[in-house]
Amino acid sequence: MNIEDLEKIAVLREKGILTEEEFLKEKNKIMNKETSKDEVTENKKIIIPKGMKKCISCNEVISKSAKICPHCGRDERTLAQKNPAIGCLIVILSIIGLWIFITALSIILN
Repeated sequence: MNIEDLEKIAVLREKGILTEEEFLKEKNKIMNKETSKDEVTENKKIIIPKGMKKCISCNEVISKSAKICPHCGRDERTLAQKNPAIGCLIVILSIIGLWIFITALSIILN
């Protein structure tokens, strides 16, 4: 492991030149340089810091509050978050469906 490289990217992160995501990406690159290929494939588990998540598309570590992945540009929002009208429609249809189910059940039981 190259300590000097780790120190360099830590300084860049402290100065605000590197974001937390970029720092973690570079740190993983440095840490994996000196491990063998077999060790890398066997030890695929990456620790994700609090407040971070993995992008669904590129598997890079990004902020949980990120709406768009800074690495691949994928929109991380759900369909209901992208279009609130669809979310409202889903809620209304669920209520109607539940009402129909309860009404049918009461008819059958009576």
